[in-house]
Amino acid sequence: MLSIYKGIRVIYWIVGICCIIGGAVASYFFPDYVIEIISLMAIIICVTLIILIKVARNKFKNEVMSLLYDCRAQDYLNKVEALLGNRRAKWMRSTYSWLMALGYDVIGDYEAMRESCQNITVKSHMSEYHRRMCSYYVEMDQIDLANKEIESLKMLASKSGGADRAHLEQYIGECVRAVKIKHHDIEGLDQHFEGAVSKAEPVLLTRVSVAETYGQVLIFKGNLEQAKKQLLFASKYGGDTKYKKFADILLESIK
Repeated sequence: MLSIYKGIRVIYWIVGICCIIGGAVASYFFPDYVIEIISLMAIIICVTLIILIKVARNKFKNEVMSLLYDCRAQDYLNKVEALLGNRRAKWMRSTYSWLMALGYDVIGDYEAMRESCQNITVKSHMSEYHRRMCSYYVEMDQIDLANKEIESLKMLASKSGGADRAHLEQYIGECVRAVKIKHHDIEGLDQHFEGAVSKAEPVLLTRVSVAETYGQVLIFKGNLEQAKKQLLFASKYGGDTKYKKFADILLESIK
């Protein structure tokens, strides 16, 4: 993430160079303390790196991810393209690919999403690959292949712990619910989405996606008035996401 922002990267190099020069000078005048001087240099450089990585991540979240969270999917895709589209390093290309796949998923361009997924090559990004490909296969009504992606996510979860495992279990839950809805198997889903709607979720994209999906479930149950309420929210605040598009279609169908 540090390499994305030139200004932050320059600060890191300046600090590193100053530490090296300062350490060399200090070692010259205090040769008996060379080990201590080198240790102090290493600590300063490491602490600086940790701080700047955090700054870069916050900057990326505020300037890029916030666009997606506010249901401005095309603006998000444009920003990712501007920041990462010309990167050639393997890790950066993989990061670019999964971020673009995420945006294409939200905007509803499934073929572009699938194409981006093919360029996700870094092991730590494979959860994003399986998550997006499951979404693709569900949309294409290839449920057997979608279930294989779910199994791949479960395999990754079994080898993970802490926050990574929690994220993977969240992805698995999303995929399983998508498959169930595709089959109109809504047992237990109304309680899940009712609970999700009642939570004070600060991210608009999450609220919109939950409202649109809950609206589908309510239609299957025959609760059209409640469904309309959820779908109207998704339509009003969904920006250029697929959730607004789907909500509009569903609203038209229950007029």
